[in-house]
Amino acid sequence: MKEGGQAGEEIVYSDLLDYIKVCQKKEHSNSFINQQLTVIRYYYNYLKYIGKVKSSPAAGLFVKGRKRTVPHDLLNEEQLKVLYDNFTPEEETGIHSKAMLGLMIWQGLLNNDMAILEPHHLKLREGKIEVPGTGKTDRRILPLEAVQIIDLYEYLMKRNPSNEKLFTGTDKESDLQNVQDRLIKKLRKNHTFLINGNQIRQSRISLWIKQYDIRQVQYLAGHKYVSSTERYKSTDLEDLQKELEKHHPGS
Repeated sequence: MKEGGQAGEEIVYSDLLDYIKVCQKKEHSNSFINQQLTVIRYYYNYLKYIGKVKSSPAAGLFVKGRKRTVPHDLLNEEQLKVLYDNFTPEEETGIHSKAMLGLMIWQGLLNNDMAILEPHHLKLREGKIEVPGTGKTDRRILPLEAVQIIDLYEYLMKRNPSNEKLFTGTDKESDLQNVQDRLIKKLRKNHTFLINGNQIRQSRISLWIKQYDIRQVQYLAGHKYVSSTERYKSTDLEDLQKELEKHHPGS
């Protein structure tokens, strides 16, 4: 749309194309953009009905395709281990963050997974953790690494037993997402290779791909569809990396 706005009947096809480009630059989803175009089409149907316009510039205009996310800047096993080993809890709430960090690194859990965990999901004697399913992921039971079991046990001993959830906000941060964001920010100060929590999960899945077959990795990652897992195959990653470099040279 042009600066200053325009009357509906003055808008032309090229204005809508400019509007789509602005939305894409702001990283709005294709679904959102198509919803806006649908509203515009309804409006033009009304303008045609009352005789103000003869045609709609939005007729037949849709944004097709889905943005392809490319797993990149993946970390190796040594880098993931360094993140965990170098994190030393400096305060009482630090063990809370260390326990979360271990589940991010070795089980590939994100904030949404940890937010629904309850103490009974942690089975330290068996060396396992049960991760309930969510709207985006399936239930799975994952093995724990020996190195993280001690920290998880210490965390269990220190956590407030009145809390129903395994992880909650701390005294400084009431929201669990804020706790994780604060943890990532702290880690990035000493580890420039770290970008965000999702990078850690993608790195773990890419390492699983090298160890297990595709269906096993699908289960470990909690992917509802095997197509989500197949993106991490080494051959696919090479193709996707080329695609990324084509659109983002130097990345």
